[in-house]
Amino acid sequence: MNPIILSDWLPACAAAGVEAVPAEVVLETTKAELAQAMDGESDLWDAIALIIKSEPEGPPQPVMYRWDCCSPGWFKYLMSQGPAAPPVIEAYHFIDDPRLWDIIDDWNGEAMRLYRRPWVHAVKVDDYPVEFRVFVNDGVVQGVSSYYPQRPLPESYRVVAKHAALLTDTLIEHACQAFTADWLLRASDNKLLFLEGGPPHLHPVTGPSAHPCCFAPGEIHGVALEPQEGFIA
Repeated sequence: MNPIILSDWLPACAAAGVEAVPAEVVLETTKAELAQAMDGESDLWDAIALIIKSEPEGPPQPVMYRWDCCSPGWFKYLMSQGPAAPPVIEAYHFIDDPRLWDIIDDWNGEAMRLYRRPWVHAVKVDDYPVEFRVFVNDGVVQGVSSYYPQRPLPESYRVVAKHAALLTDTLIEHACQAFTADWLLRASDNKLLFLEGGPPHLHPVTGPSAHPCCFAPGEIHGVALEPQEGFIA
């Protein structure tokens, strides 16, 4: 499997009996069509704009959109500021996005899927959602970090971080031997949900490598609820 692809992770979660934030494909295109859209000669702009401005079927509920391989860079930036609701994203955030091109340049897949996901309200501490990143290498969980080093978590969240490690351990046999898994703590029931997977943390970096969050590069051990010495600011 490719650890950056959501469509690889969703069946892995189902096989492991792990609840993930649901996702549905709302558009399928290709890297070549995205490249053509970057040149301005494509109907893809209008197609994406129509999708993100349309209302999904069913009861009203906030939603967010992301590519199979990543969320837009602008969305990631706004999340780092601790927003209370899904930020407004325009069509150009899904095409003219340096983060997207950095990621898809590193893998050989051609298909590009745009997903719609419900916006899950997370438990918050100091206006930031409670999320964890679990690091796996050689088929073993190495460590767990709070996702946001700019917001330390109270010691009481150590038990939640360890539960994220246990859930990740159940995924390993259905996934691959090296990856990261991001988890969100749902506010309605204090349950951890799988949010997305990613490449492993590699130090020194060789190819795609996950940010170590609160850990220092190459020092992934145990649980980090706040920045450790040497972390990347």
